[in-house]
Amino acid sequence: DIASLNALSFNVRGLKNRSEEVVLLISSFKSDIVLLLETSNIKISSYESKFPDFKLYYQKSKNKQGGV
Repeated sequence: DIASLNALSFNVRGLKNRSEEVVLLISSFKSDIVLLLETSNIKISSYESKFPDFKLYYQKSKNKQGGV
């Protein structure tokens, strides 16, 4: 039921150094949808094992400041 979905949006400011913190945050909120912003450039396959309950999508930044 879409009315009962829980979403979490988090400005990570660099997933490489904060992935364990993000895993704890996600597990504590029991979210169905998680949006991680400002992850910096990452190799998405490196994070599939850390987030096994989610389908991962990644959009690489399009400008030198890291924005889309």
